[in-house]
Amino acid sequence: MRKHNEMPEFTPGTGGGPAEEAAESFLPETARVEGLEPAGPGFPRRALKGENGAVILPLLAPAKQTTKGPGDVVSERFVDQLVFRPLKGKQIREAQARKRDEGSFIMSLMQVSSGLNGPVGAMLFDDLDGPDFMAAQVIVSVFINPGL
Repeated sequence: MRKHNEMPEFTPGTGGGPAEEAAESFLPETARVEGLEPAGPGFPRRALKGENGAVILPLLAPAKQTTKGPGDVVSERFVDQLVFRPLKGKQIREAQARKRDEGSFIMSLMQVSSGLNGPVGAMLFDDLDGPDFMAAQVIVSVFINPGL
């Protein structure tokens, strides 16, 4: 049995599927136990529906979150999922005011939506594997998509 943080095997020469199909087969044991449903159209296939419109993103590879506490004690923990909450107009407006470019705007929205603000949140997002980072971008993009 594959560990929850391992990608399904993909070998291009043997007819393996695209990364999106591989990610679809990934579902953490906790999601199966809790009976969570897929987040729905537009969201990454592995994204799960949370409470009050939140979307849970199980990570394909755990990301390291480093924090500094009292007495400059550094602690590390590994995060295996992120929770994103729908954004309010004020949060989007503030992110627009801070943006230097499109990437900064989306990153700001990712931090606000997940509650992982400031340098600690930025370092966590910097440690995400590429597919996890792009899935997080897709989630906040869906949250701000007016459906036009």
